[in-house]
Amino acid sequence: MNRDSPTLPTRVGHAEWGDNRFRGYSVACDLAGRESMAGLLALAIAGRRVDDNERLILDDIATIISVADPRIWLLKLVRLTSAYGGCNAGVAAITVSLENAPIGHHATGTAAELLLDMRRGLLAAGADGEDPDDRVLEEQCRRSLADHRQPFGFWVPFRARDERVEMLAERVAARGRATLPYWRLFAKIADIFWRIDNLRPSAPVAVSAVCLDMGFTPV
Repeated sequence: MNRDSPTLPTRVGHAEWGDNRFRGYSVACDLAGRESMAGLLALAIAGRRVDDNERLILDDIATIISVADPRIWLLKLVRLTSAYGGCNAGVAAITVSLENAPIGHHATGTAAELLLDMRRGLLAAGADGEDPDDRVLEEQCRRSLADHRQPFGFWVPFRARDERVEMLAERVAARGRATLPYWRLFAKIADIFWRIDNLRPSAPVAVSAVCLDMGFTPV
């Protein structure tokens, strides 16, 4: 390879002489000392740099979902595998187990689709998407229950509520993000499902509301 080699197109990273670029930003001049791990992940996924408030809420999410819940079989599997095979075996176990699993990042994307469908239904009914009409929204929630019995993201096994949702709600309020459209929609849907069928939300649907308010997409 020499300096006259053609430039290969890339969407994420590019190695240069004396510097590297990540999503078009200079690692040396733009990112080093100015960006966090959460910010880099968001930049890789969304193609834009998040602001300080968004970066902090992503850090909050990473902290909250790190709970090593003994009731989740995946986390049990990782701990058991790591105990006998080291950290690399644990990483391999979680990677294989999450393939097409209804938990993890797949779950967040699927839960986001529920919120997107609800909002599209509101707009189609002529309701204000920023401040959804409770009557129209309740009709949609009842149809969702009739179709799915337990809509994705609204099932909490082995306990009365998902404590991660409560922790995230506190952080969303503290960051001043509780009035954003998808979080408000999520909160209203959660209230309706609890009132009409005693269903509580789990972490993926709450996380998906935060991510949708940041402009992320399910895929």
